[in-house]
Formats: sequence, C-alpha cells, structure tokens
Amino acid sequence: MVFYLTLMPSDGFNKLNKYRGLSRFIQIENIDKVVHYGLFFCLSMLLYQAYRIRSWYLILIPFAISFLIEVLQGVLPFNRSYDVWDLAANLSGIVTAYFVIQLVLYYKKNRS
Repeated sequence: MVFYLTLMPSDGFNKLNKYRGLSRFIQIENIDKVVHYGLFFCLSMLLYQAYRIRSWYLILIPFAISFLIEVLQGVLPFNRSYDVWDLAANLSGIVTAYFVIQLVLYYKKNRS
C-alpha cells in the first residue's frame, strides 16, 4: 500500500477528486507531508506487530524503504520527484512510532 500510494502517478490523485469531500482535503497545502507521516507511522507499527523488531532496525528498515521510494520517484516517469521534505516527514512518522512502541513496552514492563 505504501509503495502504491507513494509511487502513484500524480494524475491518479486527480481521479480521487470524484469522491465527495476528498477534493477539499487534497487541496490543503502540504497535506502530502501529513500523509507521508501517517503512512510511515503505520508501516513502522505494522513492522513491529509482524516481526517484533525492537531495536534500531525498526527505524532503519522503514527509512530504507522511504529512501528507495524517494529515489524511485525521481527516476520513474510518473511526474513525481524526489523531495527531501517527504523524507523528513517519513522519518518523523517512523521515529514517532518507534518511541510510541518503546513507551508501551516500558509501561508493560514496569507496571505494578
């Protein structure tokens, strides 16, 4: 899902305008950064749930995927481009998920 949404041709977003209310949402300035944050937050949470990764790999693996996607956006002919701010939004979602997971683990370990 992450690959599909981040590598979708830019004209694919115009097709989403047919859904009621979604066109106003899409037109919000920098909404794509919020979407990137959310996608990579969810990806990190799902990686933890599926593989129980607790180390720095929980940051490294999603960030490597994020970097690969940004490079592909710059190379593939889908009218998309490499954006360092997308990478920053992705990393923010990844790090937030990492700290949420660490807090939950800490709470579970130390509750009395």
